[in-house]
Amino acid sequence: MKEETSNIENAREIIKRADLRATKQRLDIVSVLLVSTTPLSIEKILEKCKGKIPDVATVYRTMRELTEAKLVDSVDIGHGHAHFEIRRGDHHHLVCEKCGKTAEIENCEIESFEKKVLKREKYFKTIHGHRLTFFGLCKRCV
Repeated sequence: MKEETSNIENAREIIKRADLRATKQRLDIVSVLLVSTTPLSIEKILEKCKGKIPDVATVYRTMRELTEAKLVDSVDIGHGHAHFEIRRGDHHHLVCEKCGKTAEIENCEIESFEKKVLKREKYFKTIHGHRLTFFGLCKRCV
């Protein structure tokens, strides 16, 4: 119970930093995203909220608001629909094409590649971020 209360307080702080009202739906959704180790689909978010969210339309609307506020990133992991995660800077994903298992790749070392891209690019001056997803097979599916 104490962990859940702490998680709600963390969610409240994140939401308030973005100058949004900490509604019950936003708190519930951000709390679920905070403890998730992988990006979640709308359906998974609704499932993990365990009846706290009235309907799927509320989740879609809330995800749009959180994405526009730059609290949440929409991630394409090749499943044909968006998955969502709390924005945590540049990190990447490795996705199993067979079972869908997803792993995060931390400590991005792509900054030197960004510099090379900008050196060669004549129409762009800066890069503000990037997303990279690797697809393959996990050890269990090989």
